[in-house]
Amino acid sequence: MIVGVGAVWVKRAGSFVGSLCQGELALTGAAAALYVGLLRASPDPVLTEMKKLKLTLVVFLVGAVVLLAACGDEGQDLQPLDILRFPTDMVLGGADGDVLYVVGANFDRRYAGGALHAIDLVALNEAVDAEPLGGVLELGSIPWLGGVSIGSFGGRIAKARLDGDMERLFVPLRGEGAVAVIDGDGLGELRCYPDGGLDCRPQAVVLPVSDDANIADPFAAAVSGGHVYVGALRIQRAGEGSEAPLNSAWLARVRVNEPEDVLLRPVGSMVTRDLVLGPSGARLYAIGSRTEPLAGEIRSFAAESFAAERIPTEAKSLLGSAGSTDGRSLVFSREGSVAYALTRSPSALVELDVGLLGAATLSVRGMIPLPEAPSRMVLLEEDGERLAVVTATEADALVLVDLNRRKVVGVLDGTVCGNLQTPCPEGGRTAGSRDPSTDVGIQPWAVLTVPRDGGGARVWVASFADGALRAVDIPDLRAAGQARVRAVVRTAKENGS
Repeated sequence: MIVGVGAVWVKRAGSFVGSLCQGELALTGAAAALYVGLLRASPDPVLTEMKKLKLTLVVFLVGAVVLLAACGDEGQDLQPLDILRFPTDMVLGGADGDVLYVVGANFDRRYAGGALHAIDLVALNEAVDAEPLGGVLELGSIPWLGGVSIGSFGGRIAKARLDGDMERLFVPLRGEGAVAVIDGDGLGELRCYPDGGLDCRPQAVVLPVSDDANIADPFAAAVSGGHVYVGALRIQRAGEGSEAPLNSAWLARVRVNEPEDVLLRPVGSMVTRDLVLGPSGARLYAIGSRTEPLAGEIRSFAAESFAAERIPTEAKSLLGSAGSTDGRSLVFSREGSVAYALTRSPSALVELDVGLLGAATLSVRGMIPLPEAPSRMVLLEEDGERLAVVTATEADALVLVDLNRRKVVGVLDGTVCGNLQTPCPEGGRTAGSRDPSTDVGIQPWAVLTVPRDGGGARVWVASFADGALRAVDIPDLRAAGQARVRAVVRTAKENGS
């Protein structure tokens, strides 16, 4: 009983203090992993409750020291653009969809900011295919195309097409209440808007909610029409100079062609963890958590309504229908009739019918339990098969869910086990042996998919805590349990330089 309470408070304290430094992801996962690891590594086969409580307190104190370091001053040097550190998002771009953009968050603030990288995906896939199963590609093997410096704690990438092959990328900066704006030439070369340089930090577009405050913790982003919409992870007071209600989260709208044209609107007590364009292309859907009362929630609004002083929204609570207090990610099926939501508390994948009038008409069709702390999700659809690929961050796992049969058919978590659905009792990270063909790294977070020659798919997984990308091959969606890590791509050990 005591240890259970202690573990809960370690994680809660980590979330609270970590959010102050924009580091909730890394902190809570590290605290939980350290706690479990110390328990498993203890030579005492039967720990008393008091011993466990003392261990909990030790972990809390160690975490506090790490936090103080993470919240300290940033380094003075710019991060090298050929090093991946704390990746938080990935998208495909370029004229032919063969450029991989990756955000580096500079979570530990070792440098004076983070980075946006551009990698040649065709050359990267060729290098991966040349490696043996479970191979490792180091710094010199990565085909960099370009990169720019941005602020720390970068969030989701929103990508908009400009004239010709040109594209414009927007990255919310959680620590600055701003968004970095970067132009790509369609071949992977990146330049800052508007000056064309490689250091985008001075040109970041500020998102002010009042005369004396910027939006707090901007994170999610999506493109609709000629605008980018940005959602925030924190409730804040509007401050002086604003007539908006106190204790509200905010949405921002940024014009693609004129990024300085910014409009912000309060959205009440719901923080936005993911923001996606609906199947009609006319409505945006935000998923997150409502704080008063505490409940997971999905909201939608028509993009054209954003200019109104109060945005008319449709809301769907995930508390009564799915028992969830925390929505994390939302995707729509290819034909748009079904939506899938990731939730925590409990950790689950929720299947929803899509109505005609926005979030209010979403209805729950079913729930599938998942490993701890699901974060991101992508869908694979081929020949009638539908597979969800989910990163479970605190479980250090990639979860494969057959959506037609509503069951988990694979769990890649590094355990040395014949059956991926039944992790070996002694196969945890602290047990010493890791299977490189099923190890997706420490705190897997961002995920995307690309077609694979011969059918199936290649899934790219970014692991936040160890600063690596992993290529996971799924040869056949009907036998997703055969998925394996093809190779690891990394430039430094444990996010070092």
